[in-house]
Amino acid sequence: MCFLSGAGGTGKSRVINGMRHYCKLFCNELGVEFTKHTIVVTAVTGSAAVTIHGETMHSACGLCCKKKMGDDEIWNNTIMVVVDEISFITKQDFELLNKVLNKKTDSANGSIFGNLQMVFAGDFCQLKPPRVGSKPLFVYKDCDLWHRRVNTYLELRTNHRFSLDKEWGELLEIGRAHV
Repeated sequence: MCFLSGAGGTGKSRVINGMRHYCKLFCNELGVEFTKHTIVVTAVTGSAAVTIHGETMHSACGLCCKKKMGDDEIWNNTIMVVVDEISFITKQDFELLNKVLNKKTDSANGSIFGNLQMVFAGDFCQLKPPRVGSKPLFVYKDCDLWHRRVNTYLELRTNHRFSLDKEWGELLEIGRAHV
């Protein structure tokens, strides 16, 4: 389980799109079929999902809708799930995602996220969960799925969004440091 972090403009979306592209090329070289379900690319919000050519986490993983016939078979060939804008997720939805993926992949009790590779991307300084009373995942000390299971941390530091206006980018970075 990986947490890909970095301020807005550091390239998290580019890394996600690049990772999917690389995996597609790799599967083609191996002669393995690559579909949109090989790596399920999601985001907590619809606008973030559009940026990474994915779907909302709720729609892609079936957190909000009733199970469709044959829906779970697509998970047989899934190797990875990406969830962008992780800072927006509530603890309840994070735990529900674990439960639903375990069910969809027919994983045994005690499995984590259906034994799938997980990449959680986002910036906890950028966005907070929208529900009233919700807090970011890292605040909940009893959230073992976050605190004990995420075993890889990647932080992107170079801000490419403000390459033409470095002064504005530096001002935003100073503000971020005080959050």
